[in-house]
Amino acid sequence: MIPLKGPGFPFVIKPLARRDVGEAARCYMDVFINHEPLTCCYRTSPDLFFPPALVYVSLCAEDGLNYIARDAGSGLLAGLVFCSDLSTDWSSRDPCIARMSSLFPDIAGILGRLEQYYREHFPSGPGQSLHLFQVGITPEFQVQGVFILPGRMYIALLTGIIYFT
Repeated sequence: MIPLKGPGFPFVIKPLARRDVGEAARCYMDVFINHEPLTCCYRTSPDLFFPPALVYVSLCAEDGLNYIARDAGSGLLAGLVFCSDLSTDWSSRDPCIARMSSLFPDIAGILGRLEQYYREHFPSGPGQSLHLFQVGITPEFQVQGVFILPGRMYIALLTGIIYFT
């Protein structure tokens, strides 16, 4: 675990683990269908979003590239960051991923084109490029300056093998 201290509030950043999946999936759902400006426009039902989100977060927990932040005092989930290897083909990992993407067709199209661009212009093999895909901070912690960037991601950023969408 990596303790992160902010202005008067401590956080603990740790890898997303299987035991965190349900809570992280609920956080992911809340942040991205209720607070992310682009996805809010779709007014997606939690009943439609949660089942594929749970599968997605479960897959994220398996990858070892994803992190959560907890308030050190209360243990409350403060946020999450989802990353993947740029070579990952999410749509082939589980049919639920395509269903989730279909809930936000315009956004999925834009992100698909960006990923294609990076793969074509910055070719790399598995394990060579990190895609920092989604950062979500719960509403309770959004104005406190929390941004989850564990040490190895910071190193990846400095070495230029990370890209953001």
